[in-house]
Amino acid sequence: MFYRLKKKIREEKYNRKRDRYIKKGNGKIYFDVRHMDYWWGIYGLRELTNWEDVLIYSKVGSKYEKLGYFCISAESFVKSSLEDTCEESEFIDEVRLFLEGNDTYCHYYYDSKCYGEIYEVPHKTPLSDEGLKASSIEMWVKDEGVGLDTIEKCIDIYMKEFLNIEYEEIIYKDQVSLKNSLESLFEELDDFNESKEVYFSEGVIKQMSRKMNLSRLEVEKILNIKKD
Repeated sequence: MFYRLKKKIREEKYNRKRDRYIKKGNGKIYFDVRHMDYWWGIYGLRELTNWEDVLIYSKVGSKYEKLGYFCISAESFVKSSLEDTCEESEFIDEVRLFLEGNDTYCHYYYDSKCYGEIYEVPHKTPLSDEGLKASSIEMWVKDEGVGLDTIEKCIDIYMKEFLNIEYEEIIYKDQVSLKNSLESLFEELDDFNESKEVYFSEGVIKQMSRKMNLSRLEVEKILNIKKD
């Protein structure tokens, strides 16, 4: 009884946020990511991450309200689950179905009534055998990594398939600058006792130059390193 009441309150709160966006929103959807790995890949400091959490927001006036969230897994990440998994055969069958196909695949995680505490997303999803909505959604994509194009593609699916909301533009909620991305990466290099000169090999510098449309010298100046 208590669980059903909590679920009703959560869904009513979500529906109010959704209705406010439909009535007063400006057609823009904002998103955020959880990990710095994404930004390192965006700026060419590393290869694109193969896994990322995405949070979706509306904005009415100056206030952001979370509409939902999901996870994106690139093909290489999904494929690795076949090599090291203790999941049930149904999950493995889903992975193989995805790998053999050409489309983005939505995988759903469900709680069970035998767990005690149950969480369900407030919007529509396919139901489990116990009649529960998903506790989270993971989108498997055929891309090599998770970049902006991949996120925009998955947001479009999420908005149409699960939220049934029309939008006009997708925008970063809090875009991390190159400067802050570098600072966070340098902190990690320090943690692993790795020097900038060693890390930023010729391949990394070329990748940054290509992604940021900068010359080699401009990239080296940004990184504050000297290459022989």
